[in-house]
Amino acid sequence: MASNPDTLIASGPKQGRQLSERILGAAHQACEQGELAVAQRLLELAESVFSSNQSETPVAREHLMEGLIVTHQMLWNLRQRPGS
Repeated sequence: MASNPDTLIASGPKQGRQLSERILGAAHQACEQGELAVAQRLLELAESVFSSNQSETPVAREHLMEGLIVTHQMLWNLRQRPGS
């Protein structure tokens, strides 16, 4: 992977960020705060927006896909912890 997916899911609104990026950032934040059900719903929403928006460049789509994968992995890892 050439790009760093963590830059995609950085907190805070930024000029020019796509809706799917903002939703993905919220999902990442929900994971960090232990709101796993919320994170799951936000990930589903981000996937829906991502799949319906075909106007992004291939590089931007790849970057978003990497962010989706990273956040899914984070959510999966959190669910594997004892007591979760």
